[in-house]
Amino acid sequence: MPAKKIQTTGKADDHRTADYLQIFLYRVPQANRGAFASVQGKLAELFHRHGMVRSDFFVLRDARIFGGFRDLRSVLGATPDEEVWVEIETYRDAADSVRVIGDIGKDPEADSLFAQVIQLAAPGVLCPQGNAERVHF
Repeated sequence: MPAKKIQTTGKADDHRTADYLQIFLYRVPQANRGAFASVQGKLAELFHRHGMVRSDFFVLRDARIFGGFRDLRSVLGATPDEEVWVEIETYRDAADSVRVIGDIGKDPEADSLFAQVIQLAAPGVLCPQGNAERVHF
């Protein structure tokens, strides 16, 4: 059954070059979906105010798994009553991400919002995070 769409992406500045990402994966109890989306929307706005290029959120759905691959939901141990959220934060480059994140660390709104994200995610589950740079061929 398709879930109700919730708009969480803040405004993007697609005119700037963006070669650096931060990726976060969250297991979110379905009961917390609306509250989680609301807090993530507020965080995305905060990040944009400080210069992040783009913020995108996705919820994983059933996948057609190819030979040699494994479903991400099962890799993360998600239960049937949890959604797996993928957050992709885009920056111009690694140095820009350090600057933006440093500025956010000084913002009085940030700590409360970050705490709410962790509280609304599945209890006791560490949220995987990674950084990535665009590969140019």
